[in-house]
Amino acid sequence: ERVIGRLGELYQFKRSRPQVQIAVVGCMAQRLASDLKERVPHVDFVLGTDRVFELPDVLEGTEGTAAIMTAFGHENMDMIQPVKETPFSAFVTISRGCDNYCTYCIVPYVRGKERSHSADYLVDSVKKLVDEGVVEVTLLGQNVNSYVYGDTDFPRLLERVATETGIQRIRFMTSHPKDLSKRLVDALIGHPKMMPHIHLPLQSGANRVLKKMGRIYTIEHYLKIVDYIRAKFPYVVLTTDLIVGFPSETEDEYEQTLAAVDRIRYDSAFMFRYSVRPGTTAAKLDDDVPEEDKIRRLNRLIKLQQQISYEQNQREVGKVRTALVEGDSRRS
Repeated sequence: ERVIGRLGELYQFKRSRPQVQIAVVGCMAQRLASDLKERVPHVDFVLGTDRVFELPDVLEGTEGTAAIMTAFGHENMDMIQPVKETPFSAFVTISRGCDNYCTYCIVPYVRGKERSHSADYLVDSVKKLVDEGVVEVTLLGQNVNSYVYGDTDFPRLLERVATETGIQRIRFMTSHPKDLSKRLVDALIGHPKMMPHIHLPLQSGANRVLKKMGRIYTIEHYLKIVDYIRAKFPYVVLTTDLIVGFPSETEDEYEQTLAAVDRIRYDSAFMFRYSVRPGTTAAKLDDDVPEEDKIRRLNRLIKLQQQISYEQNQREVGKVRTALVEGDSRRS
């Protein structure tokens, strides 16, 4: 709704400058496609996630260009290049798309199946960033653990980046619990360049809810991974994603999520109350948890996590750490 409102504002701008062209690109454009063009007729082009890099040709009026371009199979992975967040840190996309189809998630539908950069391309990209002064990279993917290109899987890619480049700090996200292997954990321990941080979305502590979410693992499997990580690392930061109020979640199942958070003791978490995402499988389910219950559950979860985060942070009192100073704070 905010995007459509902004497009309304742009219409006034376009009326006074008829030569202006308006294009909507990305995930929302991929999902809404022709519906968006109908709701906002003054939009000239709608480009989906695979067609973003064709925008210059579209604006230049290449003959035969359609107003709505959302077909998959057109994206050139080589055009998805590293992005510097600061002069010293950068994001390096290793893969795009996802094959998991969690029921609440729109990503597989708007970004397509998973496809990856070659390991050689990624290693060379990190080398170039190092030459430009970057000291920390974050390797990005919807599910980095399932990365594979030829005979290179994700643990091997991490090893190559650590040993073949001069980068000083390596991070990655996001991991899927069904694919996070002991071999990956062992690879992290073996290289001091690997930051001791693993973001491992749990989403729910109740097996029935996890199954309904399409998460493919159980809480017992998840806890085994956590126990292995804790046993191997003398110091590690664990973060996660959590959803409360998923369709048909009972109070007891919500309590199971609280118990899991209390048991695992995350350093921080991204916490959400469930909201319907049109186009997802879960959107067909009855959103039957009352909004006031969702808010109550979320607030209680946030309070618990804030207390745990505070207690986890006490580990740092009296310690000396090496920190990366990236620049001035955005807010202060």
